[in-house]
Parts: sequence; structure tokens; C-alpha cells
Amino acid sequence: LEEFERDINPIDPATATSPTERAELAWQEGLKHRNSGRLREAIAAFNRAVQLDPKLAKVYVSRGLAY
Repeated sequence: LEEFERDINPIDPATATSPTERAELAWQEGLKHRNSGRLREAIAAFNRAVQLDPKLAKVYVSRGLAY
């Protein structure tokens, strides 16, 4: 789990234009929710990330851990 969280790089939401960048932001949002114990919100954020970039494997791992 920690290895995925180390991948967090600051992305400016104002300049995130590609689906992958927006998926990264949704994934980071999901991690924040999960770490705060808000699992429903985390799963919703991870689902958004999957919709934006279905090839982003770490999102599937994070979502699975939130269930």
C-alpha cells in the first residue's frame, strides 16, 4: 500500500487537463478519504478515477483495499 501512496505527486487541479491527470487527482482524493475512514467517499473517488483512466492499475488496488 505504501508503495502506491509514494506515487503521489502534486498535480494542480487548475491545470489537470488530460484524463490521466484527472484520474490521478481522483485517486489522491480517494486516498485522503480512505485514510480518514470515509470509505464510501473513497470508493466513489476511485470509481471516478477508473472511469477517467481504466489503465491506472494503482486505482484498482486502492479501491479493492477500500472494500
